[in-house]
Amino acid sequence: MAKKSVTTILSMKRYAIILATEEYRYVKPKTLFCHKDAQLLKKTLHEFCDFAEQDITLELLSSDILTTPVSLLDKIRLVAQRTQPGDTILFYYAGHGTLYKGEPYIILPDTNVSNIEQTALALRDVSDILRMPERVNVRIFDACHSGFDVRNQSVSPPDAQGFVRAITTADRTQGWLTFAACREDEFSHGDPNLSHGVFTYFLCEAIRSFPEDSNILPELLKIKVCEELADWCQKKTHVQTPTMNAAISGNLVIACRKRSILSQSQIQKNLADDGSLKEPRTPSVVERLALVRCSMIKVGTEEHLTRLAKFMEHIRDALQARIHKVESFDCEVELTPIQKVDRLPKNLKESIALFIKREQLQPVHDIRIIEKRSDRYTSLFSADVFNRPTVSYEYIVEQGFRWRWPDSYVELRIQSDGYLPSAVLYYYLIPLQVKVCLHHGVATTSAPLSEEFELQSQSQDYEFLDLSDDGALSLIDAHVEDGIRELNKRYSKLVEERLSYLERELNL
Repeated sequence: MAKKSVTTILSMKRYAIILATEEYRYVKPKTLFCHKDAQLLKKTLHEFCDFAEQDITLELLSSDILTTPVSLLDKIRLVAQRTQPGDTILFYYAGHGTLYKGEPYIILPDTNVSNIEQTALALRDVSDILRMPERVNVRIFDACHSGFDVRNQSVSPPDAQGFVRAITTADRTQGWLTFAACREDEFSHGDPNLSHGVFTYFLCEAIRSFPEDSNILPELLKIKVCEELADWCQKKTHVQTPTMNAAISGNLVIACRKRSILSQSQIQKNLADDGSLKEPRTPSVVERLALVRCSMIKVGTEEHLTRLAKFMEHIRDALQARIHKVESFDCEVELTPIQKVDRLPKNLKESIALFIKREQLQPVHDIRIIEKRSDRYTSLFSADVFNRPTVSYEYIVEQGFRWRWPDSYVELRIQSDGYLPSAVLYYYLIPLQVKVCLHHGVATTSAPLSEEFELQSQSQDYEFLDLSDDGALSLIDAHVEDGIRELNKRYSKLVEERLSYLERELNL
């Protein structure tokens, strides 16, 4: 009897290599939000697409850890060697890029502009590794960053526009697709309200919007991203046009939108006796209440108060570990002890109280707005229809004494030396009914910092954290990094303005 031939069919897999750089030792400006963008893309590919978590390589590059082009290429090579014919390799980079001697390079944290070829990552080297037979290569670049509030448009790395031009016109090898955040004559913007670069943010939103079990096709993806970005640009009066360059025949599929996973028991519960789907049942109040109770730490318990204190101590420890990054121009830098939020400067209480009201939150701290009305006249005989009462507001932000709340406020201060202004980076952990809100901001004043100083708020940001999730501590670290970068940017700008004035006055 002749033996039957057996053909083994390997299921197609998808791999992702995600790189992002925010801080650079020798290149300015910094590119904020790139690490958050990279993390958001990884989360989107794993939770909403058919990318296995172990097949996603995430590299959040930092100047604190030396990363060489050789070490990165080794990691990229390891991923490529795991692939099989038919697999997809997605390469993503967020950060600065440049064109040098006609070749595009990725700027790494320790790239020296006087030695680009040895210290930057040559895109040609990356492409040579990934250019393997019968693979689909998708490259996504959120590069050519500029200054919308968080990015300095007046300063760019060498020939950043040339980098965009190169990546959108080169590598026309069959099976390659390149998606870039903007055209060569534009900039890739970030939005502090989103805490992301807008291209990557809308890219992930577009991926999530595809129907379950559908293929994510590049043409449809580009349309969705461009539509959302166009709306954003119209509101912000900016221009940013994502571009796509592809060398493909037929339909190239970037990924498949993952179906929501149901357990076998859940599936059985949703089936009627005849095998048809049951009508969805609205959970009862008792069921909903039981779900809430098992999902949260009860407010005011010892566990709740201990977790609050742990989170607050982590915030201060993270600030202490990064205090050397503060650009103070030789002014004194001080990290205060954790203290009651009651000591928050009076004019900053207004912004926090308004934030709580705007978001319709229910904090367990005493945060409220008191409206006060006073008549302008002193007697009935002096009143008239044109003499309306005056209205003023008092903004209350206090911890209160219920449940012995742990202190939840800390400041990183730059103290004026008599020539330069003062600045404060503050963090306030606001306990809510279930989660906590980490609120931080940068404020400045021209006067020395004292017990009764007035600060001008420059920026604010916030994050909702789950007290039961230790993974939230990494989000705290990211917010501290963002806060120090924002402090440096705002304070440097004020110092330059102050210095320009002093120099001008000296010449009078």
